[in-house]
Amino acid sequence: MVVDLEQYKNLRKTIKFHKILNIQIILCYRACNDMKQPTSLKLTVIILIMFHLLTLNLLLGNHCMAKHENILHVDDDGEAEYSSIQEALKHAQHGDTVFVHNGTYFENLTVNKPITLLGEDKKTTTIVNNETTQVVHVISDFVNIKGFTITSNVQSTQHIIGVKIASNNTRVTDCIIMNNSGDGIVITSLSSNNVIQGNIIINNMECGVSAAYINHTKIEGNQIINNRVGVSLCSSFYNRITENAIVNYTEHGVKMCGSSNHNLIYLNDIANRQIQAFDLHENIWYNQTLQRGNYWGDYNGIDANGDGVGDTPYNIYGGGNQDIYPLTKPVVSKNFSWTKHEDREVQPISNNSLKKVCILVFYNPVCDSCLKTLGYINSLNKRYNLGIVAYNVLTQEGLELQQRYFTAFKVPKEKRGMFSLFIGNKCFTSEEEVFSDLEHEIHGYMSTGCDCPEAGGNNDAAVVFSTLDASHIAASGLMNGVNPCVFATFVFFIAYLGFSKINRKITMATGFLFAAAVFLTYLLIELGFFQPFYLIPGVPLVSHLIYVSAALFALLAAFLNLLGYIDMRKQRSVIYKPRWFFRRKEGCFVGFSTSGKILVVLPILSFLTGFLLSLLRFSCTNQVHLLTIMYVAMAVPVLKNQAVLYLLLYNTVFILPLLVLTV
Repeated sequence: MVVDLEQYKNLRKTIKFHKILNIQIILCYRACNDMKQPTSLKLTVIILIMFHLLTLNLLLGNHCMAKHENILHVDDDGEAEYSSIQEALKHAQHGDTVFVHNGTYFENLTVNKPITLLGEDKKTTTIVNNETTQVVHVISDFVNIKGFTITSNVQSTQHIIGVKIASNNTRVTDCIIMNNSGDGIVITSLSSNNVIQGNIIINNMECGVSAAYINHTKIEGNQIINNRVGVSLCSSFYNRITENAIVNYTEHGVKMCGSSNHNLIYLNDIANRQIQAFDLHENIWYNQTLQRGNYWGDYNGIDANGDGVGDTPYNIYGGGNQDIYPLTKPVVSKNFSWTKHEDREVQPISNNSLKKVCILVFYNPVCDSCLKTLGYINSLNKRYNLGIVAYNVLTQEGLELQQRYFTAFKVPKEKRGMFSLFIGNKCFTSEEEVFSDLEHEIHGYMSTGCDCPEAGGNNDAAVVFSTLDASHIAASGLMNGVNPCVFATFVFFIAYLGFSKINRKITMATGFLFAAAVFLTYLLIELGFFQPFYLIPGVPLVSHLIYVSAALFALLAAFLNLLGYIDMRKQRSVIYKPRWFFRRKEGCFVGFSTSGKILVVLPILSFLTGFLLSLLRFSCTNQVHLLTIMYVAMAVPVLKNQAVLYLLLYNTVFILPLLVLTV
């Protein structure tokens, strides 16, 4: 490329400056030499000369590199050197610009070089999907894409993405990304430092912008309209979402999923009839310096002083996050064309006008995550007309019915766990699936409604049971043997007794009785002996309180014993109580005299603790095969003996880590 006049003048000035500087350095060196200066000074001057020449070469080299920059023209009318964008990309070199003239190009592009892809006019320069799952795929760093309409066949059965970015330092600006059967823009593959700016991302069947495992990316100044989800970030950190109009979505405006944390979201207009935002993690929904948050379509707080910021925070759905500076008027959308059309105005709707959607849930009442998921499902009932039917899987009725639904829905045996949810023709087998996909599934039935799914009359639990063998059962038991609910308490018992120098027989008896309690309690639960207990109201709450109390007690005891160890005296009590806490009384509620008869009580106390903890925390095993074996043991007489043997094997291997620690 020919250097223009201004570049030529700048280049001459640079050369002239370096020429003068070179002469000065040479004169300085000659002066030093004539004056017989020390060798160190001469060496310094030589180093300066070398550094200067290196700098000169770099600067001149940059100008020389500029000569390799090129503009490749593409025109589908055949009036340019290329009629295909991909062909131009193939011949482009690093740093080149591929300029695409107005036209419609039926191509799928792979950008694997650091180039600029520039369209003549975003409204009249269109790239249409040809055959692959993304219209434009960027796999090179330092790529700029600007000035295109990027689209696919929205009726396609494939999940077609408009732009997929698997690179760093990529910019997508001033484009229209529309009518894709998948997401508008996807950013993935641990990408960072990308910019999505000034685009219209509209009418895509899935997310406007979807990102996973990214960081330090800016999504700003975009119109994100009529997508299922506006912006979705999963397992992403330190990104910024600002000055976007995110409207007319069908599920969420901004959704933080996975373990997304430390993202900054502010000065956006987020408005529609559904959930504006969803966030279970630690993200910031305002700018503290500006003291400005976002405009929310359903915010109903007041602005008493008229500063444009609501006087009460806006609660972000899903967790405890808040926008503490919610805006009372749109800050971005007033500049965008969609607000001028009355048919795009957001109007709240009543769930009484929606068709009823039946949801069938099977859950464990002692499982914290199950109860949290039930709470989420109940919260959806405030916005949709749901019929929620729930069954306790720790009852024989619940177990049997769940097995029948597993059969009817052909749920793989490895996914059959404590929790399951059935809606229409779909089954969710994990709480994570419910939080991420259930609401989208409900939307599919809003206009037609959905009856409770049929379970059918047959049960293949026996068939699934026949596929299990002893090795699978043993492996499952061993994997779940390190059960945090029981393991922590057991380790505390044994560690304390060993540290206290209590005789080995007492320590062994304590450990074995604790393990025996776990074994016996789990077996009785699995055989259905404690079904009435789990039907008592308040058991889940009591379970949680006891679990938390035990953890706090263990921490407190460990802390006090540490203080006692530091303050230990030469007395018969090996672990002495901190003087400031117990007023110098001997003995300790977590330390006994080695000659005291009270040590006999320790094994009994250990057994009772193991029994109670196992009874209340049975759900911690969460073994997917366990429910099938439990059901067969209680409801299939011909296989009952084999099922009981499997339960004995499972529980024996389950307590094996406890026995190893005891010995």
